[in-house]
Amino acid sequence: MMNFMGSGGRCMMFLVLACIATIAGCAINGGRVKPADVHLKDKYQQNYDFSKIKSIVVLPFSETYKSATDIVFGPVHSKDVIAESVDVFSIELLDVGINVIDRTLLDKVLSEQKLSLSGLMEKQDYQKIGKLVNADAILWGSVSLVKQIGKRRGEVSVRLIDVGTGTVVYTSIGEKSDIWGGGDVTVFKNELMSAAGKKLAAFLKKSR
Repeated sequence: MMNFMGSGGRCMMFLVLACIATIAGCAINGGRVKPADVHLKDKYQQNYDFSKIKSIVVLPFSETYKSATDIVFGPVHSKDVIAESVDVFSIELLDVGINVIDRTLLDKVLSEQKLSLSGLMEKQDYQKIGKLVNADAILWGSVSLVKQIGKRRGEVSVRLIDVGTGTVVYTSIGEKSDIWGGGDVTVFKNELMSAAGKKLAAFLKKSR
């Protein structure tokens, strides 16, 4: 039998097999990048007593997108809210004994007071938010996604705010990327937030 596959054909076949192997590997791992692949850095107030934080109210994180065309032609961001961020961080905090204020309680109190969360956040009235539900601190942050050709990068930013002073006492920034960018975007974001939540929870546990 004659071999009609030249060097170009063999290279193409090699690329196809490599792609299949990569996809299969992703399938074995559930198409997920492990949270350990998230690179995190945190900072905190050296003279702050973190042991006094017994209860935290977690607010929905904000979300921004940027595509490859935005990088070339200028930033065009769209803002949204990640509702599942409350659950992701609550799980990590509850595991180390932190009391997480039920978000429905905050919504109820805000409604009774005829206040809006967005309005209080715009005024940076963190003290009022915390006092409404008797929380020691407020956890809030953002997730940004940059999608490029063949690549996706995500960044998570976390801020822990003391209710008494209204100041940020702890911050954490983490990022991760995947080559194909074809995995589920919700899983991608949740892994970013989960890694940040684990780091914060471990820090608070050590400080107690």
